[in-house]
Amino acid sequence: HERSVAAWAATRKMLNVVIIMTSNGIMLFEKVWVPIPALETKSTMLSGVLTAMQVTAKQTTGMPISFLSFGKVAISISCDAKSELQCLLFHDDSDGPEFGRLISSQLLSSFIALFSGQNFARTVNLSVFSTFTNKIIDAISNSVKDVLLQLKHTEGVVNALLMYEDGQTQTVSAFDDILGLVANLQAMYTYSNEIMMSMEDHAHIVYLELNKLKVVVQKVKNAFLVVILAKNKQACVYERTIANAVDLLSKVFQLVDSLQG
Repeated sequence: HERSVAAWAATRKMLNVVIIMTSNGIMLFEKVWVPIPALETKSTMLSGVLTAMQVTAKQTTGMPISFLSFGKVAISISCDAKSELQCLLFHDDSDGPEFGRLISSQLLSSFIALFSGQNFARTVNLSVFSTFTNKIIDAISNSVKDVLLQLKHTEGVVNALLMYEDGQTQTVSAFDDILGLVANLQAMYTYSNEIMMSMEDHAHIVYLELNKLKVVVQKVKNAFLVVILAKNKQACVYERTIANAVDLLSKVFQLVDSLQG
């Protein structure tokens, strides 16, 4: 798993393009990092085709299209029924649909929140939306909360949080009586890693068994993912979900670093 993330990071490019547009194809916002030739000359045609595809998909399946793959480039699409807006995220196909959906949905919700006072269907001066460029990194960083929330809703998972090396924590709900334990987990991980390094290895995951709970601590870039589990659940119930969360978090952190760099 760590090798796959490392390989992904080594070849990682920035996001290609982000587009926010109305359900009838009017583009409100566009941010380009890696130009796509077809978009530069045929963006209007593309929006028209995608709009038609969405209408057809909803009529035939009742569900909008959320992911399109074109070889090395993919488009993840998130829609909001209330505002009738959609976010088109052009990214590497190797990112996969789950990562694309995570980022595109967060960008869309952040855009809607920032311009909540706007009537998107009647706005004439589209330049008002250009300020969203300054909010993109914050929006992507906030996707960490969605990963933690999804993890918390997994069977057998009592709670989940991220502890950063500067001492800050990020969670979706309180830990109450085990807060003191969490404060010592970073030191425990460091100590475990020192023991493993003395044997020319390093700690990937640290487990702590309590009376009724199990604590899993895993390093994710400059943070520690802490997952509190019900002790009576088999590992097969939650192991894949934790591994998937680590993968998504690693990619989010890598993406934020690339955008800030």
